[in-house]
Amino acid sequence: MVTQESKAVHVTAQEHGALIYIVDDESLIGEVVLAILKLEGFQPKFFVDSQEAYEAFAEADPKPSLLLADFIMTPLNGMELIERCKQISPDLKTLLYSGNVGEEIVEFYNARPDGFLSKPFLPKQLISLVNRILGKSVTKST
Repeated sequence: MVTQESKAVHVTAQEHGALIYIVDDESLIGEVVLAILKLEGFQPKFFVDSQEAYEAFAEADPKPSLLLADFIMTPLNGMELIERCKQISPDLKTLLYSGNVGEEIVEFYNARPDGFLSKPFLPKQLISLVNRILGKSVTKST
């Protein structure tokens, strides 16, 4: 006999409400990404300051499921932020995006993002890549 407590249910990452950090010093872009992810059922949190995002990540419990970062930011660029966050949480899923550099920029860093998007990107491209990075489904006990 299977009890409700032991029954596993497969739900999409959106239904699971994955916590996602968005870091972009261009607030308009960050707010748009935030709105797209909220509409898809995620729990996004937006930061305009990369150092503040790093500090929040270091203190977060639980850690976010995914970190989305623009490349060109100060004081930490997106790859520096990804590297520092992965030092704390090596299994962190990450997505780098940029309108100024291509994916080849990651070759100059030790960490590798799980995905890359060139700006401008369509909402469906963002959601598709986020879902791919997070996996098609997660197991949630009910």
